Amino acid sequence: MKLPSKIGAVEFEGDTIRLAVVNTGGRMPSITDACACQAVYEDANERFDALAAAAAHALSQIRSKPAAWVLCARSDCAIARKLTLPFRGKRKVAAAVPFELEPYLAFSIDELAVDYSVIREAGGTTDVLALGVRRTLLEEQLDVLRTAGVEVEGIGLDAAGLTSLLRAKVGGGKQLSAVLHVRETGSALVVTAGTSLVFLRHLPLTAAQFREMPASAAREVQNTLRAFQASWTDEDAALSELFVTGQAMTEFHRVDFEDELAVAVQYVDLLDGVKGAGLAQTQARAIAVGVSGAASEVPDATDEEHGESNGANTWAALGGVALTAAGGPYGLNFRSGPLAAPNAWAGLIRHAVFSACLVLVLIAGYSVYAYANYQQNREEIERIGDTIWEYYTEAFPDAPDVRGGRPSADAGGSHTIELMARDNREAREGESGSDLDIFQRPPLPELLKEISLRMPERDVQVTSVRITSTLRRGELQSVLIEGEVQDAAAFDGVVAALRASDLFEQVEDPQRRDEAGRATFSIRAYF
Repeated sequence: MKLPSKIGAVEFEGDTIRLAVVNTGGRMPSITDACACQAVYEDANERFDALAAAAAHALSQIRSKPAAWVLCARSDCAIARKLTLPFRGKRKVAAAVPFELEPYLAFSIDELAVDYSVIREAGGTTDVLALGVRRTLLEEQLDVLRTAGVEVEGIGLDAAGLTSLLRAKVGGGKQLSAVLHVRETGSALVVTAGTSLVFLRHLPLTAAQFREMPASAAREVQNTLRAFQASWTDEDAALSELFVTGQAMTEFHRVDFEDELAVAVQYVDLLDGVKGAGLAQTQARAIAVGVSGAASEVPDATDEEHGESNGANTWAALGGVALTAAGGPYGLNFRSGPLAAPNAWAGLIRHAVFSACLVLVLIAGYSVYAYANYQQNREEIERIGDTIWEYYTEAFPDAPDVRGGRPSADAGGSHTIELMARDNREAREGESGSDLDIFQRPPLPELLKEISLRMPERDVQVTSVRITSTLRRGELQSVLIEGEVQDAAAFDGVVAALRASDLFEQVEDPQRRDEAGRATFSIRAYF
């Protein structure tokens, strides 16, 4: 189930950058803003600056401010592998996938950003589709966007987003379904079972080859489908239909393409009927931007080079990735591991905590000389000492002195400051110490995805998700979820599933109301 939100999506294709703002509130997403820019440079050393200037110019043309930005990674830079793990459980599976994937690689797993989709759980095992994208490529794109003023919260995959958009358009059950997404520089063949990705493979089949050599393209697709069916262990499940997106063939070429396939073929235009599709196709013409930031229209470019056409899923990919970021099916997020938490934060946080405590010491000294009453002085010093000790226990929870409790001779936290200074030096030398979990909050796409998984659309219809934040360290943030009950008998199960989530620390009892014949609810969850 997707949640209503306004998501900004970004995609790099060579030297071209595309931005789109997508509203995910309806049955199908709508595009509210779009822009495409092409970086122009004379020397390869100028490429980064030119890309950053192009991204900044594209951002300046976007009038709608999204709630979050997501990066659309391309399938031609991704790998996929089916794995069988001898255990179950989200945390165990997430921790094991990178290690189980590495033996199948010709390079270190550290070179990949990894995510996975659960295929099925049976007995004590879990089958997953593990996917990885080159980290160096993602890091370069994130650096370009950061320089342009865009902070990305999630990284999706174009093939997964396009598949999510297809399901929103044509629906689907739990049976196996295959789809070929044709793009300008390559294609992706995806197989799904219900809302799970079970197979994904990049095909070196460009949009031009698809148009000019349909029979050859069909043989490539048929061989890939045979490879999947040979590896699929469920003999009762079989593929009977293939969806094709991104290309509309003439009747003459369709015959050549379909004669080579053993399944029925259905062609789908993913942007047909999408509100705002015309904006993306006709107004988001590629603008040439140089290192200096000067912009001009790309000279001698065709409509497709301008980005006017969606013939190769040019803009549908951005709409699909935004849809998965808002909780649509087949969602992936490669913004994890080293890409999610830069190492520079560890030293910065320790320094900030230590500096805050030094400020408190100055306040304590001022309090001693400012108050004339001895008892008031003692109470203020004790309060400051308690505050400093609280900061110390949060910053260095595993320190031996924390486990031993606060010492009795610690007037105004003076002894605690000495302990913190010592542990701060040791942490800087050994790169260990502070617990970063107290400063981390889940990104918006992960939060929306978790709510959509725990509150399926067949049971409840979520109409509003509001997040409240706090500036006080140690306090939980909360999210207020409001909606309409679709299945009253299943509502208690929905609440239980929300409470079972690893993401939420506490879920309050729901408030239910009957308004004009509709059963509505509100639930507050803390994370």
